[in-house]
Amino acid sequence: MKTIEQIAVSIAFLGVMMKMMAIAGGDTVLAASLLILAFSYSPFGLFLFNHIPVSRWFDRKAYMGMTAARALGSFAVGVVCSVLVTGILFKLLQLPGAREMMWMGFVGVGMLGISVAFRSLSGLRPGAFARGLFRRAAVWVVLAFALYMTPGVVLVEAFYRQHPEYIEAYKRAAADPQNERLQWEAEEIRSQL
Repeated sequence: MKTIEQIAVSIAFLGVMMKMMAIAGGDTVLAASLLILAFSYSPFGLFLFNHIPVSRWFDRKAYMGMTAARALGSFAVGVVCSVLVTGILFKLLQLPGAREMMWMGFVGVGMLGISVAFRSLSGLRPGAFARGLFRRAAVWVVLAFALYMTPGVVLVEAFYRQHPEYIEAYKRAAADPQNERLQWEAEEIRSQL
């Protein structure tokens, strides 16, 4: 599973580069890789973060010695990372709902951080496993926060610099988000690119 994670991140980077260079298919490559990553995190976080290979998912011995807190924590981090990755994907593709998904991810990581801090304050030091989970989630939070703070027009100007008519239509639509005609015009121009 870790190999899938590394490959998906590499292909997502390739998708972003394709979008930056206006190579056809960049959106598809980006969407496919980040959706595979999100899917591998959410239902399979327990296995991914505990390094349980697919061949041992149904082997009881693979779970011997695993505490309920460790299982729940790895599943929760998987869900949070999945939400953050999906929010990142939506932001890069300028789809609605990106901000809400990123906020849900930020809240989830905040709750995980509070539980780690509470554990530390109560005298129980979080182990290497918990610190590793928190670091992995922190990487996605930093990336999501950077994109969250990046105005949509900056991404549009970077990804569509060869299409000034779309950039102008996007700016008009962003300036008046209640105007459905402007929203439709911007989307119509984008669909023709």
